[in-house]
Amino acid sequence: MKKFPILLTLLAVLGFVLGMSAPLSGSMSQDLSRVEQAEQEEDLDEQVRARLEEIQRLQRLALANAQRVERLNQEVGVLVERMRRRGPRGGTGTTTPPPTQGTAWPDALPFDAPLMPAYKIPTLADCEWTVNNGLFTSTRGLPSASNVHDAYRASMDAAHALPITFGVYGNMGWVVGAGIYNADAPQSVTAKDSTGAWSKSLSFEIVGLSETAEVTLSWTTKFGFVERLGVFNIGLRGEESSHAITANDGIGTAIFDGCWFLTHPNVQMHASGIHTDKWQTLVLRNWKFKGTLLREHLFYLKSCIGDPAKGGGTWIVGNNLLGGNRSGFQLRPEIKGNPVPQGPIVIAYNFAHGYGWDHPDADGGGCLTTWIGPYSTNYVFKNKITNARYSCLVVSGQGTVENYLSPTGFPIQGLHLWGNTFENNGANRACATVSATESVHFWGSDTYEGSVGDLVLDNPWSVGLNGVLNGQVSIHGQGVLDYMLGLDVRTYDPANPGKTKQMPASQLQSYLVE
Repeated sequence: MKKFPILLTLLAVLGFVLGMSAPLSGSMSQDLSRVEQAEQEEDLDEQVRARLEEIQRLQRLALANAQRVERLNQEVGVLVERMRRRGPRGGTGTTTPPPTQGTAWPDALPFDAPLMPAYKIPTLADCEWTVNNGLFTSTRGLPSASNVHDAYRASMDAAHALPITFGVYGNMGWVVGAGIYNADAPQSVTAKDSTGAWSKSLSFEIVGLSETAEVTLSWTTKFGFVERLGVFNIGLRGEESSHAITANDGIGTAIFDGCWFLTHPNVQMHASGIHTDKWQTLVLRNWKFKGTLLREHLFYLKSCIGDPAKGGGTWIVGNNLLGGNRSGFQLRPEIKGNPVPQGPIVIAYNFAHGYGWDHPDADGGGCLTTWIGPYSTNYVFKNKITNARYSCLVVSGQGTVENYLSPTGFPIQGLHLWGNTFENNGANRACATVSATESVHFWGSDTYEGSVGDLVLDNPWSVGLNGVLNGQVSIHGQGVLDYMLGLDVRTYDPANPGKTKQMPASQLQSYLVE
């Protein structure tokens, strides 16, 4: 019974506390609500600021994207225009390439152009050796060999008739005519004659027998002299150097027919394709373009020393000249006392549509280029160079350091033009330029069309370097003259050095030869 007063006392105290705490609880609740509201309002401000910042970021990003889209649209426009100008790669020649057996040219020419040397493109039946996966197999009963040095030496020891012909399936590897490093290097084509001296009649041919056939090639005069080299229907794999083929020590007869360039795996882009000099006879025919681009020249050719009386000279015939940038080819002398080009230079049936447009750098010259030939006459006919980024044709002298003059004082001996199609609308160079040439002949059937001049006779740059103007210019026939009177023909302006002026009609008329 005594426990009940204690319980009653506790209940009374509890009631007092609860009664006192009721007003305090309401005040605290209000304070908490205000705090929460303030926090919520601050959170809302932060959210607004964050969203405004995100909007600004997206606006900046949208502006940047819009500018990028505009730039990309402009770049696409430029590329589309380049594609339009270039058109389909390659184009076609005006006729099929001429035959290789020294027969007459397919077209009746108004002048006599030297015929190409006669030669035969080998077949499997002509091959003394076949090359497959590094194995050299004789078709004439000799033991197999593991390299070109041993195979060629075996054929020479067996007194087999020259040239020794290799038929290639796949990769033949590196072949060096007349040797390199030492006479017995596996890639060196060398042999000794009966007296023990290094043979002066090295002669061999290489022909591709499959679509994947390729060879890496060069030549020297270290262990003999290559009298004859024929290379047919094969990809030429570049060396690990600035040029795909570097051969500066001279050669007798070199014939390249149906070939194309391949780059070295460690070289993104070679400066030039064939870089050679001092040949007696050179034939470049039916060259193919299979996508390999060169930074400068397809063929960089220096100092033909061919004796015309012995059939020497240079023939560049029936080639697809795409792939180069500064020029499809450049013929010029070598400095330091080496001989200047001599013997006839025949440039015929070559073609290129869109030359130069594939390259990011605008560093071009002329697709067909002859620099200096005081003992050479150029025969330029039935070429078709269209949609060129630079000039289609340049015939001229060079600077005073590299300048060579004929006894009559001209860097170029002669030039015959007939049946060519030259067009470079959209380029920043004249379509064709002829300067410092002793005797120039326009025989007709030519087409010249350029956006900054169809034809320049005596380019200011050449005149400034050489101080030499063209000698005798001949326009053969009234019809040829009538066509040329309708062209934009320009010439050196003495009153404004470095500039051209329109050639007066009277000057063109004075060139007429009936």
